[in-house]
Amino acid sequence: MDTVDSLYDHVRQQITTLLPAYGLSPATSIVVGAYELLCKESLALPRVSALPGRSRLNADGSPFQFALTLPHRVPALQFLTETGPPDATTAAGLAGAHDKVRRLLTLFGASDQVAQTTAWLEDVAPRRDVDLLGAEGGAIWLGAAFAAENSPKLKIYLNAKWGQVAARWSRIASFAAHLDGAQGWKLIQKQAFGELEPLGIALVLGAGSAPTGRIYLSGYGKPTGYYEELAGRCGWPTFGVQLRRYFRSMLREDCRYPTRSAVCSFGIRGGVVVDMKVELCAHCAFDSDVDVRDRSVSWLREAGTERSPYLEMLELLTGEAADSRAAGVHAYLGLGSQPDQQITTFYFNPAAAGGLGV
Repeated sequence: MDTVDSLYDHVRQQITTLLPAYGLSPATSIVVGAYELLCKESLALPRVSALPGRSRLNADGSPFQFALTLPHRVPALQFLTETGPPDATTAAGLAGAHDKVRRLLTLFGASDQVAQTTAWLEDVAPRRDVDLLGAEGGAIWLGAAFAAENSPKLKIYLNAKWGQVAARWSRIASFAAHLDGAQGWKLIQKQAFGELEPLGIALVLGAGSAPTGRIYLSGYGKPTGYYEELAGRCGWPTFGVQLRRYFRSMLREDCRYPTRSAVCSFGIRGGVVVDMKVELCAHCAFDSDVDVRDRSVSWLREAGTERSPYLEMLELLTGEAADSRAAGVHAYLGLGSQPDQQITTFYFNPAAAGGLGV
């Protein structure tokens, strides 16, 4: 598709190509500026090489993901990344992330949120905490979302898999309370405790809007029926039925077996736990990107969701053909509930296509 040598330039070219499709050409300087600030160091890698393997974002260790949500009322260009050099220590990564959070909030016109966000970060991810500094997979990731009709959003993702188990659940409860969602989270935790494990939290910030958040739990070896029943127990019985359809469509005969790695998450907005998502590790659940593509197209057709944004993103990332040997470009995919609709989610690894990655 191109002749660039670095992963940074390769992904930058993809973002530039995507801007018109999302109506973001007028915001090119902000989008590209945010990308440069977030990724200049972490993606400073040879495009065709064995990646360092440090990042936990993707199975091959590459440090960047695109995200796509369908259907979308307002199309949004979304990405998530490591923020420092591939060989940076956790301490250096946290320090660098604090600086980038400050600069991105300023770029996004939300400089009034810098002081509060910095204080919150230091509270939930203390830069001198021995357990956090020794956590596997890093401590923090940053992302951004851009939509033509909305202000840009900064997304701060924090690792929750450090310290004693009781402390992990306590930190997540404190995060829910920070967003005035403690009461709703109590019900979720009661249903998930002992079955799922704390994975992470995410805070979403933007100019002129109240912060929103997301709590992530991980599951391994759970039958699909567990997630369907969990949705009902947590107050979304209709979503449980939708999940059953999704699993049957995507996993087919494999529905009879326990799932491998899965992420179950809950969104908090306006003090209320408003939605639930279940996402499967594509690398674990599917044989190849071709397999994922064919099943995803079939599912989107069944769900009555426009398929072209998904296929266009996949074509941009893979060029002429998806890989029939492994599921690398698809990182995670799943289904989410919304107050008035179901949403299908995709997370893509652009480094896995065309000989990138390991």
